[in-house]
Amino acid sequence: MEKETISTEWSDILRNELLPSTTRNSLTNLVESLAESQVSDTVFNRITTRSFVEKKFELKVFTPDKLEEVAQGMDEINRASNIFGRRDSQFTRLLLTIHHSTPERNLMQIIAEVENRRMALREANFKLKRQVLDLLEKLHEYEVLSKQELSDPDEIVRRQIQLAKLKVSIEESESGITDSRIYIEGALKEVYIFQKAYNEICETYGLENWDESRFEEKEDEYHIKRAIAQSIRDVRQFNAISCGNQDFLQMLGIDPLCVLFDIRSYLNERTRTIQSNPADITTSSELRFIEFMFRKYSKCVSYALETKGLKSRQYKEAMFLENNKN
Repeated sequence: MEKETISTEWSDILRNELLPSTTRNSLTNLVESLAESQVSDTVFNRITTRSFVEKKFELKVFTPDKLEEVAQGMDEINRASNIFGRRDSQFTRLLLTIHHSTPERNLMQIIAEVENRRMALREANFKLKRQVLDLLEKLHEYEVLSKQELSDPDEIVRRQIQLAKLKVSIEESESGITDSRIYIEGALKEVYIFQKAYNEICETYGLENWDESRFEEKEDEYHIKRAIAQSIRDVRQFNAISCGNQDFLQMLGIDPLCVLFDIRSYLNERTRTIQSNPADITTSSELRFIEFMFRKYSKCVSYALETKGLKSRQYKEAMFLENNKN
């Protein structure tokens, strides 16, 4: 085995002039035997490992020139990675995550999303602090250990090995600290996006000082609109309302058969509209129909509560009310 094949850390050990020549020779033979991988040529080993065939770690395809090409290409990957660092695009968040039929429900969704990111950021924050402290501890240990004056050859070898291990551990810590930045910033991006969306929804619907009572007041609208929207999908696909959505409607005090009649009438009218005006391709017509259906059936919720013996829709004593902090 040539000297160049020995790792840098082992080379440092083997070049140590304080070691007797016999010790250096023994270590050289040990390193060479490890590098040559003296795995016995048994049938089982031939199945489970290639160590007895490949005598040392050596890349088969990537030459130093190719590795340099990959390393240079990482500059653009590192730059472009700043675009991401998060799970989804702004488009996905704004159109698919914030997808509910009432602004209050969308605000609730946004708050849940921000809370999830805040928990992740909190964990990342403390993890980063621990990583930095761990790195400082390793750097201090490396400095102290490297300054020790030793004369015993065995102690010198052990110290060199410890220093090599510490060096690898320090590199790993530094890499982890540096690489965590993109994911922390990605989570911050999402928090910022949701905050902006939250503020815009509040401004659009006059919800700057909304509280739990306002949220509860709009829950009947959310659930009725959701039940109607899901029933429309059922009728489009099956020309009937599924059992699950029939159950949903009945829990809201709404007769599913009446809803089925209304939806079929709407879809027939919508079909005629599309035939006469193919350019009418947005969901605006359906949203207007869902709004109409909510207003038509909104009183059914009170009936549903009465059948359960309930006199109130909400108990304000158990709510966060912005205008009543007593």
